[in-house]
Amino acid sequence: MNKKFAKKLDTIKESIDWWKEESVAVSFAAEELDYRYEIGELTESELLKKTRELDNRILYLMAKGRFENRALFEAFANHINENKQI
Repeated sequence: MNKKFAKKLDTIKESIDWWKEESVAVSFAAEELDYRYEIGELTESELLKKTRELDNRILYLMAKGRFENRALFEAFANHINENKQI
């Protein structure tokens, strides 16, 4: 595996790792909101506001996940095509 391709894969891996960590963090944040609402720490309007914020983060992470999947596929496809031409 050449260095350029390996570096590209490392960059994609770092980005995917960040995406996974953020996805887990959003899941925990949603559970925390639910718990805080159940114990009466949050009002319904506060819960709705914070849920909208989480929803925006989830939508961003879904788009980011699709982007990372595509980037990984293209990196491998380009690497294979470049090696076929040699």
